[in-house]
This record gives sequence, structure tokens and C-alpha cells, in this order.
Amino acid sequence: MKMEIELQIKKNCEIPNLKPDFSFTDAKLKVYDNELFFKNKKYKMYLLDQFPETLEEEEDIKLKIIDNEFCRLKEENKYIKFLQIIFKKNSSQAKLFDLGTDFSDIEICLDKINRMDQIDKYIILNLYKNFFNSNIYHINDEILFNFFIKGFLREAISGIIYFDNIDIFISYGYDMVLPIYINSEEKLIKYKKKANEFGLFIRR
Repeated sequence: MKMEIELQIKKNCEIPNLKPDFSFTDAKLKVYDNELFFKNKKYKMYLLDQFPETLEEEEDIKLKIIDNEFCRLKEENKYIKFLQIIFKKNSSQAKLFDLGTDFSDIEICLDKINRMDQIDKYIILNLYKNFFNSNIYHINDEILFNFFIKGFLREAISGIIYFDNIDIFISYGYDMVLPIYINSEEKLIKYKKKANEFGLFIRR
């Protein structure tokens, strides 16, 4: 019993790490090539946003939210909760590719630490110690998934997350707007409705 408890504590306290995905062959990797991906007519790009339409330049509501840390964190939580639904629907795992952040560089890591939360600092330091350069990574931990979504929203980390079982992509963006790539009208309607439940919108 004591050993089981110790193992459970060890598991709960283990800092998640980014794992390379070696299951993808060179042929499969071409599907995830950044340039080819954005030219792929199979997927339509939409925007995951807190507003139902693009604001005019003179409308500074969004700027007020981004500049107010309490508002930004409150809004950020909506994105995380909504995207957790997709993550869990995808068997609590996802693929990460086109990662534009070199976690083996201490200067880059220190910059990211200053822009992320306390729990994320442990993840960044762990990534620095154990970083393995790869084209595709496997995410199978909810805390690690949340870390990348926060990084996308704070413009601290760039990359694309692919939910391979349901065939949806989410990308880093700007001003708390994340591009989301969907390949069917049925999925679009389903996830639009789900996003609305969290006070978010999937729009063109």
C-alpha cells in the first residue's frame, strides 16, 4: 500500500515533458509541412475569438482586455476550457508541429519564463534540461497542453497543435485570436455551438 501511494505521489508530482513522436515517417511529415498545410484546400481557416466579428480599429475594447491582466487571464481561461473539450475528445492527446521555440536556448527560456505562470516555469526549465529537437511532438498531458495554449495566447510560443482523431488544427495567433482549421460543416456547427457555451466564437 505504501509503495502504491509513493508511486501515485511520484506520478502526480512529475513535471510533464515534451516527447518527440517517432511514429511519423518522412512521407507523413510532408502532410504537416507548414507551407503545404496552409495551401491544403481540405481545411478552412476560421478564427477562435472572444468577439463575434472583427472590431474596427477605433474600437479599443480588445486592447483594454489585453492590457488589463485580470481581464486577460479571465478571458484566457475560456479558451483553455473550450480547447480542453477538444483535447479530451481526442483521447487526451495531440500532435505538436512547426514548433518555433527552441527550448534548448537558455536565453529564450528565460524570456518565456517572464511571460508565463509559476507552474509553467517548472515546465520550461524541464524542457530546457530535456529538450529533444524533432519535427513532431506528442502531447499526452493536460497541464502540458494548457501550457502551449497559454503560450499561443500570450504570443510567447509558436506552433500548431493537431487533434489527429477528429482532424482539427489550432495554431498560435495574435491579440488573443487563434486560427482554427476545420474540414467539415458538421464539425464547424458542432464546435461553434460548444465555443459559444464558453463565451467564445468561431468566425471567419
